[in-house]
Amino acid sequence: MNQADLSKLVSALRIAVKPKPRRFSCPEGPAGRLEKLRATVTALVKYERIELNHPRAEEAQGYAERLISDAIRNGDCHKHTMEMADYWLNEKQLVHKLFKVLVPRYQNYNSSFTRLVLGPKTYPGYYVGTAILELKGNPFPALQPETHNYHYWLHNVLLEEAKKEFRSARQDRNAGTTERGDRAKVMSSGLTTDWSGLLKMKKSNFRLLLFIAFYGLFLILGAAIFSAIESPLEVADVKNMRDRKNHFLRTHSCITDHLLLGVVLESGAKVARREAHRRNKALHDWFRKQKSTEKADRH
Repeated sequence: MNQADLSKLVSALRIAVKPKPRRFSCPEGPAGRLEKLRATVTALVKYERIELNHPRAEEAQGYAERLISDAIRNGDCHKHTMEMADYWLNEKQLVHKLFKVLVPRYQNYNSSFTRLVLGPKTYPGYYVGTAILELKGNPFPALQPETHNYHYWLHNVLLEEAKKEFRSARQDRNAGTTERGDRAKVMSSGLTTDWSGLLKMKKSNFRLLLFIAFYGLFLILGAAIFSAIESPLEVADVKNMRDRKNHFLRTHSCITDHLLLGVVLESGAKVARREAHRRNKALHDWFRKQKSTEKADRH
């Protein structure tokens, strides 16, 4: 049987399969490995989005792609396809979902049926490599935000036009320099120098400086408005703290200004040390919990 006939009998996967072996070991051996993969494929068909370790998700993605591809290719009347669906789906009611829900959804798909997205990296702690495996067309919100086109924003348009004018002026300046060099050799002919390139360069520089000045004025006005809004509140807080300090010193004549400042600084340092100790303890407990969870997942 040649390669063309073989490609007609076996449906090709629409995902890239890496030749490097995956780190997906199991203490129960090959049988336990297959049981984990069956549970993963069953959960994917049932929930349509699952989060798990990346090696296991990448391994199960190929089996789920092959199962859906055979279901679309052969239908529910094909004996071998029904046997494969019965094997890979532990919950038998999902066989109906495979042929009646997923097959019509992916009937006209030209790309893969699943999507594998790397999970966020937790810090601190050991990076185990989590991933999110999902079926395309699921009812959940998208994992990755949509890309927006910022090309037509005002400042981008102004910067793009400024760059075009600068490049045009530079080309004209280079051309003018070359032309002046050639004309210097034939100065006896009485030809004059062309200053059009220099004038264009000055015009482009003027527009660029105008844009920079406008942007700086915008920042200064924003800072002034923010200061005008926040300044009265800050002045009132400072005045209140000074009044409370003077009232405390008048009430307690045995305490000086220098002694009060030392007490405040020492109290602040103690509070900071207590807060740092609490955070370190919480971080240590969280790290130890992550290590125990990782060991449980490996076993």
